[in-house]
Amino acid sequence: MTEPYYGQGSFSAALYDLIDGALCPESEASFYRTLAIGGGTPILDIGAGTGRLTFALAEAGHEVIGLDLSDDMLAIAHRKLEAADEAVKRRVSFIQADICQADVCALRLGRRFDLAIAPFRVFNFLLNDDDRSRFLDGLHRLLSDNGRAVLDCWGACDNDSRLRPAHRNPRVLINLEGSPFNVARTFKSNQVDQERKIAQFTVTYEILDKENRVLRSKDEVLELRWCTSEEMRALFTRHGFRVVAELGGFDATPATSPGDRIWIVEPMTHR
Repeated sequence: MTEPYYGQGSFSAALYDLIDGALCPESEASFYRTLAIGGGTPILDIGAGTGRLTFALAEAGHEVIGLDLSDDMLAIAHRKLEAADEAVKRRVSFIQADICQADVCALRLGRRFDLAIAPFRVFNFLLNDDDRSRFLDGLHRLLSDNGRAVLDCWGACDNDSRLRPAHRNPRVLINLEGSPFNVARTFKSNQVDQERKIAQFTVTYEILDKENRVLRSKDEVLELRWCTSEEMRALFTRHGFRVVAELGGFDATPATSPGDRIWIVEPMTHR
């Protein structure tokens, strides 16, 4: 049976920290910590999930509000919050909401933000134009007069192997120290809609014993809408943003070729 990615009872949520947490570079958290220096408001982490970056920023001394819709991901985030030290507990809070309603949550909190982040391809989960517009309009409203936003986007290009039908990424195997189990994950491209720029993947999760024999597996479906650089720039302009930087990685190097992007944007009314 195939289930939705990050859905109720999904392996993608339950194993997120074990797999994605192990694969994400330390430079990612360092990048966001550097951007947060000097901010006068809490940071809004949009699509916070299990709080992977929320806690990394809080441990660096920042107050952070994490926003996500997934029950399972937020349950993990709250367990981590309960186990955190008191200083971190005072700096972190989580809100359950659709990311397209982030501005409504901000208004409910009675504040706007100097820094809002949408990390790890959060924007690519928005598959239609209406949701993209709602998200960007809301993002614009929730930023302070001096605020900036960061969007880490999947920017597939025409020759990207991930867009080839039946392309299978190498199986990622994570050896869990101190556990009787290991875990593995494999991505396979199913369908690619070039016109709408939507790719569908089957993601296979496996629970293994220490001999790496499969004890249990589950297939989940993931859909992402990729973004070209030209498309993103047009969207930002249409929704009142100015592009501050278009980066090719967390080392803050400017992007020079097609592919993934880290965008830093600010309202055109930025002071």
